Amino acid sequence: MLVKNITGKRIKKLRRYKKVTQLQLAARLNLLGIDFDQTTISKIENQTRVLLDYEIKAIAQALGVDINDLFD
Repeated sequence: MLVKNITGKRIKKLRRYKKVTQLQLAARLNLLGIDFDQTTISKIENQTRVLLDYEIKAIAQALGVDINDLFD
């Protein structure tokens, strides 16, 4: 498997810690103008989808964490 992002595992860990489902995270991101669905969140967490910088920023915002928390 080709790893396409370095934040996916950390996003999954933080999402679970915050007790947010993939569907809820996708909904939060949609409110921020990022058109994601549950499948996209799954691909990100499995590191099979590339993430753009503004998407990483929005994910941090949607989870209520500092952007640096998404990186090990």
